[in-house]
Amino acid sequence: MTTQAPDIAAKLLASRRELLDIGLRNTLINFRAPKKSLALADFDPAVVFEALYVQQNALGFTALGRTKATTGNGEGELDGADLSLLEALGDASALPQETVDASPRRDKQVRLFSALGPEPLQLQLLKLRTEAQTHIEEKGVNVLYLAMGFLHWYEADSAQEVRKAPLILVPVSLERSNAR
Repeated sequence: MTTQAPDIAAKLLASRRELLDIGLRNTLINFRAPKKSLALADFDPAVVFEALYVQQNALGFTALGRTKATTGNGEGELDGADLSLLEALGDASALPQETVDASPRRDKQVRLFSALGPEPLQLQLLKLRTEAQTHIEEKGVNVLYLAMGFLHWYEADSAQEVRKAPLILVPVSLERSNAR
């Protein structure tokens, strides 16, 4: 019997290691923005966390994108590269000046800003809501989270590709206030 105890302990340890996926396919270690995600622009994580998690308030969305818009270079339409630029928020001047300071006021609802235009934003939110609801109904699992902050890391000192891992994940739900 004493020979089986170390064998069981070794198998238990191996099973535990199999439960934890530390490979690059794990989006909690190596996040790659899929089509099923929505990038938000210029928000204060502390304010959003306070509103969502502590006060449990509903937040609204504001579309910043337009069909014709001035980007960081001063002209042109918003295309995939421009949206990626706004997602990364490397240049806050690309956002309309009145929305760069997204700090909430006591009399106003905290808003989340997206680089998408009004119609694409509504469509993306509807897709996210539908898919999240499907996961809850079919699998009993909430897959909808708001990621606040990302840790940027490299696999090795000589690696060129930056990896991103979300720091704080807050479970959320999307609800429509009306049919529009």
